[in-house]
Amino acid sequence: MVPVLEDVSDPHNTSAVLRSCDAFGVQQVHAVPGSWGFQVTHKISRGTHRWLDVVAHESAEECAEALKKEGRQIIVASMDGDLSPSDLADVPRPAIVFGNEHRGPSKTMRDFADGVFAVPMVGFVESLNVSVAAAITLFCATQGRRGNLSAEEREVLAARYLMATVRNADQILRDQVTTA
Repeated sequence: MVPVLEDVSDPHNTSAVLRSCDAFGVQQVHAVPGSWGFQVTHKISRGTHRWLDVVAHESAEECAEALKKEGRQIIVASMDGDLSPSDLADVPRPAIVFGNEHRGPSKTMRDFADGVFAVPMVGFVESLNVSVAAAITLFCATQGRRGNLSAEEREVLAARYLMATVRNADQILRDQVTTA
C-alpha cells in the first residue's frame, strides 16, 4: 500500500505522516506538491524523509495515472466515505489519498478514485487533522499485511538508514575498505 499526500500545505502535517509511514512499515509515499511544494520539518519527521521513498508528481492526474499503471486502487479520504480505515486492510494494492487540510482531495483525484473512506468519529468535531487521520488509517490499513521487500531490498534499505543516521558513515566505510 502507498499513501498519497496531495497538496498538503503544512510541513508539520507532511512530516508527521512520513513518521507514521515509517512506524507502520510503509516504505513508499507519493506526493503531489501544491503551491507550497513538498516541505518537511526535520524535527517532526525525525529523519524518516531520508530513508522513505517519496515519489513526487507534477499533478494529480499524473499521480493517479502512475498509480493506476501500477495496478493500484485509489481510495480517497473524505467525510462522506462509505469505507472505514479498517476496510482498507482488505483492499489489494491501495493508494490512500490524503488531500489538502482545508479542501480535501482534488476533483481530479476523486474522479480517478475507486472508493472513498472516512475515519469514523462520534464526537462533535467535524474533522481530524490530516496527520492524525493518516496515522489512524495507516495503523488500520496495515493490520495483517506482510512486507514485500526482498532480502536484498531490506539490506539496501538498512544501509540507506545507516548512511543517513550514523555520523561520518562515509568515512567509517572508507576506513573499513582500506583496512580490509
